[in-house]
Amino acid sequence: EQREALSDIAVAVIDRSLSQQGGNRPGQTDAAEAALRSAVQRLGNAELRVVDVRSGVSASDDGTLAFEALNRALSDIPPERFAGAIMVTDGQIHDAPAEAGASRLSAPLHGLLTGSRSERDRKVVIERSPRFGIVGNEQTIQFRVDEVNGENAPVDVTLRFGNAPPQTLSVTPGA
Repeated sequence: EQREALSDIAVAVIDRSLSQQGGNRPGQTDAAEAALRSAVQRLGNAELRVVDVRSGVSASDDGTLAFEALNRALSDIPPERFAGAIMVTDGQIHDAPAEAGASRLSAPLHGLLTGSRSERDRKVVIERSPRFGIVGNEQTIQFRVDEVNGENAPVDVTLRFGNAPPQTLSVTPGA
C-alpha cells in the first residue's frame, strides 16, 4: 500500500480596498503577500490560496467584506485540511463578527496590519440628508467627521454645490 499525505491549505485574504491605496500601504501589502507565498512554499506539504478583497468601487458598496471572501474560499476546502487564515489589511473590515466564536473557523486566524502607528484615519459620515429636494428651496444635510489616531483638532471640509464657488467649513471631529 502506498500513501501520500494531502497538503494543508492556508488562506490569505488580501485587502485591496480604497483605504489600502494610500501612502506606502500598497507596497507593504504586496511585500506581505510575497513573503506569505514564499513562507508557505518553503513548508513543503502546504498550499496557499490567495483571495483579493476590493471595496469602494461602486456606490452600493458595503465596505471591506473580508470574512465573506474568507468563507467563499473555505467553501471547497475540507475542514481537516484547513491550516489557518491570514488577513493582510489596514484593519477596516466591515463584516467582522462581533464575537470570535461566531466566525465558525476551525483553525487560527491571523491579522497582518499595514500602515504605521502614526497614521490618522478620517471619514465623513452623512448622518441625515433629505430624500429629495425642490429646486430653489433650502435643504439641510447633517454630517460629522470621524477621526482615529488624530488630535481632535478642527479639520477643513470643502463643500461644492453645482457651479457655485466651493465653501470650506472648519469642523471638529466627532461633532
